[in-house]
Amino acid sequence: MTPWYEPLRLELLAAALGTGLAGVLSPISAWLLPTTWGSFSILPGGPSNAKREDADLVRHTQRAAKLVSDFLDAWRLAQQGRHSFAPWRWNGAGILPPQAGVHAFRLVRDAQQLGLRDSRDIIALCLQRVGIHPQLPRHPKIQRDILDAVKGVAPLEARFERYNAADWKDIFASLPQAANYS
Repeated sequence: MTPWYEPLRLELLAAALGTGLAGVLSPISAWLLPTTWGSFSILPGGPSNAKREDADLVRHTQRAAKLVSDFLDAWRLAQQGRHSFAPWRWNGAGILPPQAGVHAFRLVRDAQQLGLRDSRDIIALCLQRVGIHPQLPRHPKIQRDILDAVKGVAPLEARFERYNAADWKDIFASLPQAANYS
C-alpha cells in the first residue's frame, strides 16, 4: 500500500487531483500539510468528486515521489552552494520556492518524457533547469547531451561538467524568457 499521507506524497496528490482530493481525504475534514517549500497548507476533506481518469495520474505521482524527494534534497543542497552562473537560482524567502514539490514533479516527469531513465541523469537535468533556465532542454547542445545520456553514451552530469560559466551564459541567452520553474 502506498503511504499517501506522507507530506510530499500528499502535496503531489493535491497537485494532481485538485478539488478531487477532498474525497480521498474524507472523512477527516481538514489536513495540516507541511509543504516542501517550508510552510504549511490546510487541505479540506469532503465528498468524493474524483474522476476515473484521475487514477493514472495519481499512480504516476505516487510512483515518482521517491525520485521527486531525491531531487528536492539535491535542490536544497544546491541552494546552499556557490555557483558561477545560476540566474534561475531561488533567492526568495525559504530555501525553496512555493510549490517546489509540484515544480519538482513536473521537471522529473519532463525528464522522463525526454527518455531519461537513470535517476542521476534526471536529477542532473532538473538541477540545471532550476539553476540555469527552465527551458534548457530546448537548446540544441543540451538536446544532444540528453540524447547521449538516453543512449548510454555518457552520463548527463559528466556532459554538464564540460560547460563553463561562459558556455552556460551563451545557452541561457539563446533561450526564450520563462515564467516559472516548470
